[in-house]
Amino acid sequence: MKTKETENNNFNSVYKGLAIGSHISLKAKGLLSIITSLPDGTNLSVGYLKLFCKESNTAINSAFKELKDIGIISTSKIRDNNGKYKGYKCVLKIDNIRDKN
Repeated sequence: MKTKETENNNFNSVYKGLAIGSHISLKAKGLLSIITSLPDGTNLSVGYLKLFCKESNTAINSAFKELKDIGIISTSKIRDNNGKYKGYKCVLKIDNIRDKN
């Protein structure tokens, strides 16, 4: 979701094709709206995302999977210098939002 900062940083603009597109569920649109409202580098754990909505872990995971499946979000594993798993890096693919409409 492409965002545009306003003078007071209290609003996000949403790409119109995404807002009215029928290729993505309302649940995934809502999660994407939350994600794009957060600062870059934010930890996107389910527990943290639950702070912003009343949905269950299952609902958040389902919406996140939908965003991954349609290519709006990609993830890659992060490992430390010793090869130990540290988590996932999530990347929001703005261009894929436009391409899906």
